Amino acid sequence: MNTAAVHALAYPLGGEFHIPHGVANSILLPHVLRFNLEAAPARYAEIGRALGVSEAGSDEAVARAGIEYVAELSGRIGIPAGLTGMGISANSIPHMAVSAMKVTRLLERNLRELTEEDAARIYEAAL
Repeated sequence: MNTAAVHALAYPLGGEFHIPHGVANSILLPHVLRFNLEAAPARYAEIGRALGVSEAGSDEAVARAGIEYVAELSGRIGIPAGLTGMGISANSIPHMAVSAMKVTRLLERNLRELTEEDAARIYEAAL
C-alpha cells in the first residue's frame, strides 16, 4: 500500500491542529485509498484479500470492500470518523490543501498525481 499522499495530507493536521500523526493518517487513509484506487485496483484487491475481505467479484469490488474494512477498523478502535470530530471545519480546507501540496517528497511517490483540488476534495470527504 503506497501511503505517500495520506502522510502528506496528514502533516497539516498535526502542524496546525495538533492531531497526532497516526490519528490523522487513520482518518484520511480510506479517502486517499479511494482516490488512488483507479491507479491500482489489483494491488488494492490483494490488500483486501489479505485483510480477510470475502467480497466476490472484480478486483475493484474486492478493493472497495477492503477500503471500507479499513474505515470500519478505525472506528472500532476509537478513531473519530471525520475531521469535524477533531474540531476541524470546512473553512480550514483551502489552507490545509495548500500546505499539503508542499510535501512534494511524499506526493511525488503517490500512485496518482494529486492536485491541490484533489487534496481539497479528500479533506472534504474526510470531514
